[in-house]
Amino acid sequence: MFFVAFVNKSKCIGCRTCERYCPTGAIKVIEGKARVNWMICMGCGLCVRSCPRQAIHLVPRYMVIPPTWYYPRKTR
Repeated sequence: MFFVAFVNKSKCIGCRTCERYCPTGAIKVIEGKARVNWMICMGCGLCVRSCPRQAIHLVPRYMVIPPTWYYPRKTR
């Protein structure tokens, strides 16, 4: 998919609703805030619709995953 979930940590209350609705298990609540594993997020938007605080938005994948993740770093 072309989109992934992005969490606004200042709005997140750590209620775990998004964690329960995520079909791939890409969202986990760690230290009271939701975190997204962008590598397995499929961008379905169920977490966006389930969040009571509107703390999650879908953003284009290229905005959150740096291109260096796709290319190995040069070693010396």
